Amino acid sequence: MKSVFKFSHFRHHKCAAAQYESAHLRIFYGGRTETIRSCSNESLAFARAMLNPAANDQTRVELLKEAVNGHRQYTNMALQGRGVDRHLLGLKLMALENNLPIPKFYTSPGYLKSSHFRISTSQVATKNLAFMSYGPSTDDGYACCYNPRDNDMFLAVTSWRSNKETCSEKFATSIEEALSKMHEILMKTQSDKKDKKETKCKK
Repeated sequence: MKSVFKFSHFRHHKCAAAQYESAHLRIFYGGRTETIRSCSNESLAFARAMLNPAANDQTRVELLKEAVNGHRQYTNMALQGRGVDRHLLGLKLMALENNLPIPKFYTSPGYLKSSHFRISTSQVATKNLAFMSYGPSTDDGYACCYNPRDNDMFLAVTSWRSNKETCSEKFATSIEEALSKMHEILMKTQSDKKDKKETKCKK
């Protein structure tokens, strides 16, 4: 789903956005959460390929696989306490608690941009007919809480009405269209592979 959100936002707003996803740290005593940074070079490459008329479907599928594998790798790192956000937060709080100057790194353009999470996501899985939602973490962002089930999916999208750049309804439509397009491409490439395999067997 993280690649879907990235593709949908890039398609709708024509720009990449920092993306937050919560990861639990239950393996640590007193552990709470870590940030999964879902925006990656791989997910951006996939989004660009989906919008590039010259890209073929097989290339898009391969880039999707790379985006999913990249996300899975960072997720595993975050679950093992090897993410970056909680460590950086801890260092900043240590400086504040000891009346030390906060390092300039925390006000650098790169850090500020990468921490401006325009997409905040969370998977709340349940087999019940239920879903939850929460507000975006930025004024110009979206919150996307989703519940994937065996045969359907609940997705709650929110944004602030005070911001004229965002629209929950339009972004939800963009996500639906992105899912349909990705399904179409995956089914088509799978069918093409099957036809090639059958042709090869006949020879």
